[in-house]
Amino acid sequence: MAYAQRHGKGWRARYKKPWIDPQESETPFGTFAEAWLASSRLAITTQAKYRSYLDNHVLPQWEDWPLILIFNNHLEAQGWVNELHDELAEPTVASVFALFSTIMNVGVRARKIPASPCQGIRVTTGEYEAERQVATPAQFLRAAIRLHDSFG
Repeated sequence: MAYAQRHGKGWRARYKKPWIDPQESETPFGTFAEAWLASSRLAITTQAKYRSYLDNHVLPQWEDWPLILIFNNHLEAQGWVNELHDELAEPTVASVFALFSTIMNVGVRARKIPASPCQGIRVTTGEYEAERQVATPAQFLRAAIRLHDSFG
């Protein structure tokens, strides 16, 4: 936390680091992630998607890791993202990592860790291009008829 302090005739900037309880920073990622998911107000579909990402990709890697150990292992997190690229499409990797990053950012706000280890992790290669699907004239006409029948 930054603040200004009067010093003689002038001012000086001061910075005070937030205090992190060492016992709180030892909270396992899995315990913290489950508590976050249970307390989040999410649509049913979003909660199902997050549950799937947690169960299939995030928790197998990080469940037993204390939050502070993840914070101190930036290279391990980058390696995990690289491994995800071996089995998942780039947009899915980005979505899984976004969930992981969100949970770690909540850990920062909850004062479990001093900063997110997700800063600076390269998630995408920039080479992925979504396949554009264009409707044929017949498909477009069918959709227009359905819309007209449904909405008049």
